Amino acid sequence: MALFWSWSVCACAAFAQPNPPDPADDVRRWVQELQHKDSGVRWHAAHALGQLGPAAAEAVTPLQTRLLEEAEEYQRGAAAWALGRIGPAARPAIPVLIESLASEKHASVRRNSAWALGQFGPPARAAVPGLVKLQDDEDPVVQVQTAAALWKIDRHAKAAPKLLELLRQREGTGSYAAAVALGELGPEVHGALEALVEALRHPDEDTRRAASRSLGRLGPAAIPALRKLLATGDAALRYRAVESLGWIGAPAVPVLLEAAGDKDQTVREAAARALKRAR
Repeated sequence: MALFWSWSVCACAAFAQPNPPDPADDVRRWVQELQHKDSGVRWHAAHALGQLGPAAAEAVTPLQTRLLEEAEEYQRGAAAWALGRIGPAARPAIPVLIESLASEKHASVRRNSAWALGQFGPPARAAVPGLVKLQDDEDPVVQVQTAAALWKIDRHAKAAPKLLELLRQREGTGSYAAAVALGELGPEVHGALEALVEALRHPDEDTRRAASRSLGRLGPAAIPALRKLLATGDAALRYRAVESLGWIGAPAVPVLLEAAGDKDQTVREAAARALKRAR
């Protein structure tokens, strides 16, 4: 009897579990936190709403208010980023984001506003003049984000040349950000494949890693160029080529099998890891 009672209690408790939380409740809670007196809490709230993406559609108006009225740079930047993450439901915020492109004191606001506008694609064409003006911004990451947005919105003629120019910079954060952006934009960007292959030789380690990952994102189109690198005498370069092939996955398996017989142990080990992921 005791055993039956114990099972019954457990079963009833299991069936009595509360309903899963409603995402709308989370949105309302974070919207309230946007008004918090602590700036760190306000930043966290905007970031949380952005993480919710389209589910946070009802936060569009409060986030616009934060972007317009907030005094703190990173809180404003987080609000702009969140609007871009929400997607089409946040299109009413396009004029506010365009206005924020002119935030002279806050580079992160210009960066995130440009990025957000790019997420809307062609519906954000009104932003093109403002984005073009920022192509020579003092902040190289702003230049990257405006160029990427111009490509997404309008396939603008100035977008690809600017990204390739920034990728070839030998120092600073612009080359890294450009390497990441070119991987996100895909193989349609003329010259991206060749520039990313060359960036595997970049003096900055972070840029080299970003270029490797972005080549993987370009997919099978990058395989012939990467295969050529496996014939070079530079083991470090062959290693980076193998890493890129690993990101491509299954289509790169035949070339990775070749790399598994490389004379350099680190290259062989990298090929073995890549093959394990790809299969």
